[in-house]
Amino acid sequence: MKIYINNVDSTYRVKADTVILRQYGTFRSDFSFMLETKFTDAITVSYGMEVLLKDDSGGLIWGGHITQVCEVFRTVSRCGIKVSCKGYENILSRRVCAPFVYTNQYAGDIAKTLFLQYLASTATNGDGLLYNSGLFDNGAYFTEYYSPGARLSQVFDDLAASYGGRWWISPNKSFYFMDEVPLTTAAKCVDVTETAANRLTDVSSLEVTRETSEYRNVQTVIGADGVRGEARNQTEINRMKAFGGSGEYANIVVNKKITDTATATAAAETILRSYENENTEATFTTQTDGFSLFDKVMINAPQFGLYGLTSFIITDITAYDRRTGDGTFGFTYKIKAVMSSETTSYRPAEDWKETISQLVGKSDTTAMPRISDDTGALKPENIIAGNNITLNRSGKNITVNSHADINALSLDSVDFTADSVSFTTEDGNEEEFTFTFDGSGRITKLTDSDGREITVSYS
Repeated sequence: MKIYINNVDSTYRVKADTVILRQYGTFRSDFSFMLETKFTDAITVSYGMEVLLKDDSGGLIWGGHITQVCEVFRTVSRCGIKVSCKGYENILSRRVCAPFVYTNQYAGDIAKTLFLQYLASTATNGDGLLYNSGLFDNGAYFTEYYSPGARLSQVFDDLAASYGGRWWISPNKSFYFMDEVPLTTAAKCVDVTETAANRLTDVSSLEVTRETSEYRNVQTVIGADGVRGEARNQTEINRMKAFGGSGEYANIVVNKKITDTATATAAAETILRSYENENTEATFTTQTDGFSLFDKVMINAPQFGLYGLTSFIITDITAYDRRTGDGTFGFTYKIKAVMSSETTSYRPAEDWKETISQLVGKSDTTAMPRISDDTGALKPENIIAGNNITLNRSGKNITVNSHADINALSLDSVDFTADSVSFTTEDGNEEEFTFTFDGSGRITKLTDSDGREITVSYS
């Protein structure tokens, strides 16, 4: 493996045992390493520079940009430079679109228009991403879709999530906006009985975990004006019912841009497909190259109740460098995969963590909430210290400091049994927040009229 910074081979400067590449979600990724250099080398490493990871034959494995540089003093003549990177998906997080409104269009057509205007290699001020109309699925149909201007990552997330779709960027900078992620087949399998001809011979630390976590077998999607759609996995309900009770594990997603029952029902069905089977995850370690996200890998581990070659889909890969003695380095891979019967395409559940509430919260509804916001609309560090923030259905107030166009949020004597509430900010703008509740009746998310979210968890 070799690392290139702004197309310059920098592998010889990379310190051993500092390279980490993690790939997760829908082709999201983090990459970090440490450079060792002399002050007299006067090399320049800056955030924004492009970084490429290639194999020894020059094949492209990963690409992205530096997001952080940390210089570390070693001696009077030497220093270390810790470099942190994000994959090409970070491009959409730093681009902002102008206000727009589209009527009677599919999400995919809106995505095409925005992509060609702001991101494509052919755009006047583009970012070099490659356009192929065949890589854009239709997605949801909108009678009206409005944005006052936002980061493109927010807009594309919202367009995709409205129908359970995904967007991602490949290492060669091709852009995808699709309903599902195509599956590939891993060349090797995991077989602890050592009978399969194509088994991995260096597997270590095989673990199998079963848990509820984000699991659900009933999915409800609520749209605008009371629109409601539901999907049920009766096979899973019956399986869980055998353990006692109703067997139902239900979840609700609120998306006010969905305006008809058919779209809400279709969205519920597509979300639920991510939880088609019992929630079983396998983790193993190998030094064998060639595994990718959304590879189907077969696992035979009868000791863990996996009889024959059971199908799993790789959802997370973390690679740690190991020296090979030839001036480059190889990787040791920690691979996570979830059990799935999907054969050609997959809808990863991980992407929904930003848009759904947890299945069941803690029973203590007086717990102090932690408020976080990945959109930048509200800053968690601006929460006023000392306020008794409850955020329950029976709560009496929310007080949050923020920035940008939402300067203050102060709600007194609010009826939290309502679906939403309107208020006026200090700068005179009227805002509306829609509430999402967990199974204990506590607010887990507030979504404003522009789709920006405040997520709430309880400690």
